[in-house]
Amino acid sequence: MALYYPHHGYYARGHVPIGRSGDFVTSPHASPVFGGVIALQLYEMWNLLGKDEFNLCEIGAGSGLFMHDILNYIRTNLPDFYSHLKVFIVEPIGSLEAVQRDLLKEFPCTWFNSLEEIGSINGCIVSNELIDAFPVHMIEKREEGFFEVYISHEDRKHLTETYGSLSDERLQSYIHQYLGNVDLGYRTEINLILKDWLSEVANVLKKGFLFTIDYGFSRRDYYSPLRKRGTLRAFYQHTLSDDLYSNPGERDITHHVNFTDMLEWGSELNLQPIGFCNQWSFLASLGIEKVIETLYPKGLDPFSPALAGIKMLLLPQGMGDSHKFFIQAKGINSNVCLSGFKFQNKIDKLL
Repeated sequence: MALYYPHHGYYARGHVPIGRSGDFVTSPHASPVFGGVIALQLYEMWNLLGKDEFNLCEIGAGSGLFMHDILNYIRTNLPDFYSHLKVFIVEPIGSLEAVQRDLLKEFPCTWFNSLEEIGSINGCIVSNELIDAFPVHMIEKREEGFFEVYISHEDRKHLTETYGSLSDERLQSYIHQYLGNVDLGYRTEINLILKDWLSEVANVLKKGFLFTIDYGFSRRDYYSPLRKRGTLRAFYQHTLSDDLYSNPGERDITHHVNFTDMLEWGSELNLQPIGFCNQWSFLASLGIEKVIETLYPKGLDPFSPALAGIKMLLLPQGMGDSHKFFIQAKGINSNVCLSGFKFQNKIDKLL
């Protein structure tokens, strides 16, 4: 409700709180170079699929800047690919769709409220910092066993936590399999909606790729003893907080992605893992320097905001290590090699 409730949820209030003047910055807001490099990977995918019509679908496009930079680069530098593109955007929030339509008005995009409305896709479904905003189940180990954390209120101004039985039978199976040995007081999240979402993707994606960009960990790192209070946090004006309940609807609430869950649940649906790596490695593997030269042919001043944005994409203290690239494929040989994983492929770290 805090994120998506109509008119009052954080993402449904009629503005896009992203960027330097908002609450957090995503890679497209750091530099248009990001979208240019992603365009190169999509171009390679198009070639692998036979250079036929290529469906490019973004789910949860935010301000629309990510898709804008991708399409702008393809139109200018890869015109043959651009002529074969069919672009879909899945956006259930009307106020965000309006922002996206305004920014992308020069490009041939079609909007849908859900994946199912599209029917089928041959190409690529992409998301950038989408899954971290899915609602999760929060659980905690107490002396009597595992309980789910619920929200209650004694009055209309104060939200409090309370404990109750697990709300979904799948939670008990998951806990038994992966969390039986954690210490008392251990709290974490389980993202069951991710499993349902992957099923929707698999039903729509007939042949092609699922391209996920987000911050997260392998299951082993996610449920490390060092992470005993989970990863659920609130963002406000670029400041991270453990306080989830103050000013609901006015702050972003986010969690890290469990990429091992995504790999295993996807494999059950014939979404085969192709590659997994850090953001810096993916961008460097595809030749980020060539994109920089293309977008800034006169070069960059060493103290320019543009160069600072590019550094934010690559450096560990920016998004270079925290953000991960994960690609799964359906109807394609799982041994296919994508250029984004040329320098590094850590898919074995998820197993």
